[in-house]
Amino acid sequence: MQIKNAFIRCFHSLGLAVLPILGMYANDVDKFVLTELVLPIILSMLAVMLGLIVVTRYTQDIERSALAVSITYFAIVFYAPVASGIIGEVVYGWAAPNNWFVFVWMIFWCAEAYLLAFKFKHPAILRIFGNVFVAVLLFFIVSQILNYHLFIAPGADLIVMNQDLNAVEKKQSELPDIYYIVLDSYAGNDTLRDLYGYDNSEFTNFLIEKGFYLADKSRTNYPLTYFSLASSLNMGYLALGPNHSSSFNSFSPLVDLISDNLVAKKLKALGYRTIAFSSGYMATEMRKFDNYISDGWICREFLNSLAKQTILVSCNTDTWNLARCQADAHRNNIRKVLAKIPLAANSPEPAFVFAHILAPHAPFVFNRDGSSVDLPYFNYSDGIYLRRYMDTKIYRQQFGDQLRYMNVLIKDCVGRILEDSTRKKVIIIQADHGPASDVDYTSLERSNPVERMSILNAIYLPDGNYEGFRPDLSPVNNFRIVFKNALKQNLELLPNRSHFLTFKDLYVFKDITDILK
Repeated sequence: MQIKNAFIRCFHSLGLAVLPILGMYANDVDKFVLTELVLPIILSMLAVMLGLIVVTRYTQDIERSALAVSITYFAIVFYAPVASGIIGEVVYGWAAPNNWFVFVWMIFWCAEAYLLAFKFKHPAILRIFGNVFVAVLLFFIVSQILNYHLFIAPGADLIVMNQDLNAVEKKQSELPDIYYIVLDSYAGNDTLRDLYGYDNSEFTNFLIEKGFYLADKSRTNYPLTYFSLASSLNMGYLALGPNHSSSFNSFSPLVDLISDNLVAKKLKALGYRTIAFSSGYMATEMRKFDNYISDGWICREFLNSLAKQTILVSCNTDTWNLARCQADAHRNNIRKVLAKIPLAANSPEPAFVFAHILAPHAPFVFNRDGSSVDLPYFNYSDGIYLRRYMDTKIYRQQFGDQLRYMNVLIKDCVGRILEDSTRKKVIIIQADHGPASDVDYTSLERSNPVERMSILNAIYLPDGNYEGFRPDLSPVNNFRIVFKNALKQNLELLPNRSHFLTFKDLYVFKDITDILK
C-alpha cells in the first residue's frame, strides 16, 4: 500500500523521465528502432530516482520532493524548445551560446523547486494536476507511436525490382574478402572540378594505380542515403507494390531493406561472415550482421538529438560545450572506423565488411590538415537546411577541406587492406549520393541534380577482371558486377538509371537520367 501511494505521489516525475524520449521517438518513429530508447530511458529514470532520494532526505515528504524534482527535470530536459519560444531564436543546433539566459532560467526554476519542496501549502493539488498532465501527454505520444505501427506502416508496399540470385557454391578458400565502404556525399571528379574548384585527380589516380576501376561518370540511383543503400544492397531498383498507400511518406521500409539486405543474405549463403561498423546514423546501424562493431554510445543519432533538447546546449565554457563534445565523438568515430577496417576480416572464413562513413557529408568537423573545426553546432543537416546558416561559398570550402582530409584516411585504409595477402580482396568505395550546396530537398526545379547525383565510385577486383565495367556504372550494379566477375555467379547488369525524389513525395521517383548527361 505504501509503495502504491508513493508511486502515485511521484508518478509525474517518473512519467517526465520517459516523456521527452518517447516524444522524440514519436517524431521520428519511421527512422529509429525501439532499442535506441533503452539506454536514454534507463539513464533518465536513474537520474529522477536519485533526485527523489536526495531531496526526500531533506523534505521528509515524497510528494513535495516529487514536485521539486519534476520542476528541476523540466527545466533541464525541456530547456531548448521552451527557451527558443521565449527568447525568439533556436537555442539548440545553431545559435550562439545563451549563457545569460540559462543562468536566469535556472535561478527561476530552482526557486520554484524550493518553494514547492518547503513552502507551498497544498502540494496535493499540484500533484494531481501534474499526474493528469503527464498521463495525458503520455497517452497521446503512445497513441501516435501505435498509430504509426498499426495503421500507417502497413500502408507501405515497397519492393525491389531484382532477379533471384541462386548462389553457386564455391570453396571458401577461393572467395575473396569484400569491403563495402560508403563515403557519404563524396562527389565525382567532374562536380568537384566544376562546382568546388578542386582537382581530385591525385586521389583517384592513387586508386587507379592500386588497381581500382574508376567509374568516372557514375551517378547515384537515388539522392538520399535511405533509398540509395536500400537499392545498392539489394541489387535492384525500388518500386511500389499494388498495396502501397499514396499517403505513406516515411522511411521505415527502407530501414528494413538496408538492415536485412539481399547482398548480406547471399554472401552468408556462400559462407561469408558479415561485419559492420557503427556509423552513428540510424539508417545504417547493421545490428543483424554477425559482428556489429561499436566503440561507444555517445556518437548516436538519437542521443545527439536528445542532448540538443536539454540545457546542456547552453552550458558552454571556454573548455567545454555540447557541440564540441559531439563533434569530437564524430571525428574520433570516423578515424577509428577507417583505422579498424583493414583489421576486421581476420578470420578463417571470408568476410563481408560494411562501413558507412558520415563524411565528407556535413557537419564539417575536419580542416584539410585533419585539425578540428570549432563548430557552434553539431547537426547532420544538409542542403537548404544547412544553407540557412552557411552560404554556398563557405559550404563548398568546408566540404572541400573535409574531403581532402578524408582522402588521406582512405588512402591509408586502402593501402593497409591491400598489404594483407592472406586472402584476395574486393573493395567497393562509393558515395551514396553527392553533396548538396545547391540542392533543395523539396523541389527538383530549385536543385542542381548533377551535384547531388554525381558520385565517387571505384571498385577493386583482385584478378583485374573488369569485363563489362563502364564509366557510368551505378551503385545498383556494383554488387551485381562483383558477384558476376569476382564470385563467378550468374547475374546480369541492369540499366544505369537515376531517380530524383523530394521529402514531400518520397515515393514519387522521377527519372532524370537524361538530364544528367
